[in-house]
Amino acid sequence: MTAWRKIVLVAGVVGVMAIFLPLFELRHGPAGLSFSARELSFGLTRTHQLLDHRIPAAIEKRLPALEKRLSSSMRGTVEEARGDLEDARTVVQAARGAVLLFVPSAGMVLLALAGMKRRRFGRGLGATALLCSLLSIAAFVALRAGLLYGLDEVGLKYLVVTFELGAQLLLFVGIAGVIASVGALVKPELGPPAVSSG
Repeated sequence: MTAWRKIVLVAGVVGVMAIFLPLFELRHGPAGLSFSARELSFGLTRTHQLLDHRIPAAIEKRLPALEKRLSSSMRGTVEEARGDLEDARTVVQAARGAVLLFVPSAGMVLLALAGMKRRRFGRGLGATALLCSLLSIAAFVALRAGLLYGLDEVGLKYLVVTFELGAQLLLFVGIAGVIASVGALVKPELGPPAVSSG
């Protein structure tokens, strides 16, 4: 007996749990914020509170005097930092549907559960799981390309994006699902033999 449906189930469950793990981190110098797909899609009020947090009034009062004493290159750095915070808000707002990247993982869980209920994981379920796996890989590529393109398009030089464990798991889920799905297509689990009454 092969374990294709179990591999698809584990990969799908890992993908669904990745919704709660950090997806990417936005960093400007030593300061950085990590965001999970759940926070981006459902917890935007908390996320926006972090991003909208203003500089304390005592420091804000002293910034103009500090900027006058700084060289012109350093003055630009302070202004760029303020601009990068606004750009970080834009990136987070654009990624608010991030939980949709994990829909293929949920589909893999449902397919594996259907296979366990039927006690077989044939070519039909294998082909559908292969489609979900490829969509998971495509979600990783789209997330990576979309964020990097968006940052490049806005012309951010100092804001750095790091892809965290949640994003990496999209790729892992896709690869594990492809292996199990191809296995199910080549050698399907046909379940227990039918008992003839005779």
